[in-house]
Amino acid sequence: MTMNNFPQIGINTAELLAEAERLLELARASREDLGAINWGDLGVHDIEYRLSMLSPESVPRCLDKERFPNTYFECEW
Repeated sequence: MTMNNFPQIGINTAELLAEAERLLELARASREDLGAINWGDLGVHDIEYRLSMLSPESVPRCLDKERFPNTYFECEW
């Protein structure tokens, strides 16, 4: 039988959620022109553990790498 040895990420989910919400609040409060944004619908809808097994080197934009290593965010319309 083949066993998978998946890595542990060691991240506190509550802290990650709080940081993502803090960053959204900073963006909302900024006077920078960010384009058309529906602030009422913008928020964290899910946090999931996902690791590419075929392309582990591919990395999208990420949060603070020291506090949240190997953590990335994804925006959808």
